[in-house]
Parts: sequence; C-alpha cells; structure tokens
Amino acid sequence: MKNFNWNRFCKVVTDDARNLWPRFGLSMLIITLLPIAWWLLNLVMNTNMEIQPEIRAAFIAFNVFVVTVFAPSRMYKTCNMPKKGIHFAMLPASKCEKFWSMVLFTLLVCPLLCFAGSIVLDVFLKILPFGGYTEWIPMRTLLAESGMLTDELSPYGTMMILNSLASSLVLSALFFFTNTIFLKHKVLKTFLWGLLIIFVGSLIITPIVMHIDWQGIALWIDLNMDDFTKRMMVAGLVLDLLIAIGLYVWSYFRLKKMRY
Repeated sequence: MKNFNWNRFCKVVTDDARNLWPRFGLSMLIITLLPIAWWLLNLVMNTNMEIQPEIRAAFIAFNVFVVTVFAPSRMYKTCNMPKKGIHFAMLPASKCEKFWSMVLFTLLVCPLLCFAGSIVLDVFLKILPFGGYTEWIPMRTLLAESGMLTDELSPYGTMMILNSLASSLVLSALFFFTNTIFLKHKVLKTFLWGLLIIFVGSLIITPIVMHIDWQGIALWIDLNMDDFTKRMMVAGLVLDLLIAIGLYVWSYFRLKKMRY
C-alpha cells in the first residue's frame, strides 16, 4: 500500500468526520437510544421490575454489534457504485489513504462512539430516581458481555478474550468487504449469504468434527487435553486474524481497481 501521505490522510479523516452525522449519525443515535424503549415500557406499565445490569450490558454490546455491521454500508455506501461514487473517487487523496480512513471509522470510531453514548445513556437513566435502572453496571459485567473478560479461574481466559477480539475484527472486515461487493441491500445480502455458507459448511464440517478422536490426537502428539485445547484456540486466533487481514487486503485492491 504505497502513496500514503499523512497530511492528505488527515484531510480525508476530517472529511469523513464532517460527513459522519449526515451519513450515519441519526441511525447511530437511534441504535444507541434503543434501550430507552424497554426502560419506558417498564415505567409506563408500572411493573417496578428491576432491569438487571447484565441485561443492560448485553444491550450495549448488541448496540455496538449493530453499529459495526451497518457502519461500512452507511458511511461508504457509494464507494463501489458507478456514477454515484464520483465524490469518493474525486477526493484529493490516494486510494490507500481513503482505505485507512474507512478502516478507522468503521472499525474504531463508529463502534466506540456508540459504546460511549450507550454508557452515558445508562448512567443518565441510573441517576434518575425512577425507572428500572436501580444498580450501576459493574465494569466486570460490562467487559464480560463485550467478550473482553472471562472467568479468572478459567485456564483459557486470555485466549478467549483474544479470540473474541479477533472475531469482532473478522465481523468488521466481512461487512467492510461486502460493502465493496454488493450495490444494494448490502447488510441483508451479507447476512443471507453468510447464513447460506454457514449452513452448507455445517453440513460438511459437523459430521467430520464429530467423528474425530480429539483426545486420541492429543495423546498422539503428547499433549494433555488442556494444552491441546489451548493450541486449538491459538490456531483459531491465527485463522481469524488471517481471514480479517485477507478480507481487508482484498477490499483494498477492489477499491484500488474500482472504476466510476
């Protein structure tokens, strides 16, 4: 990825930041405010039911997931569209600089804004003297629901966290890539194709996995099951990273060769 100039890159980032609200701001705000619906329903129905911190943390994690899924198609919807993508094509920056700005906003900026907004909303609703938010969300619970924390007694804790982060990276990379493939209904088509691939893959892989003697393999390579499991988790982590990198690189070359 050549032709990277920091000053031009900063200008592209500034342009994307300026267009964040027109492109995705309102949708991101609505997604972030979704928990209010449940809070209001609980208040209007006068059930006096406490909304548990674990449920609220799960809401926040779900919100971030949704924003991550929609960010590429909302922020850069026209990047692969003939004629409509002329604004993207005419930006005074190289394809490399545009690509890294896209990665920055879809992988970090949009999800982090949603996360921060969700936390602020949760704190505000907790401060109110009415409603179902009667307890603070412990940081441990919030991290656990986000896949960033596991049982400290688990021998696989660190690897589970790393695998969770890698899976999130693959998710972002996948929707980033399909945004350069599909012209319309990008998120829906990605989900449908993903479900089809998972279904067909499970028909092929599940019988194979079920008939493999994993304990026998572990003994054959002179490892106990704990060490063998750790090795498999490392292999899964490496595979996820390779898939994510592959999708991003493929996306870059698709953008580089795009004709408008």
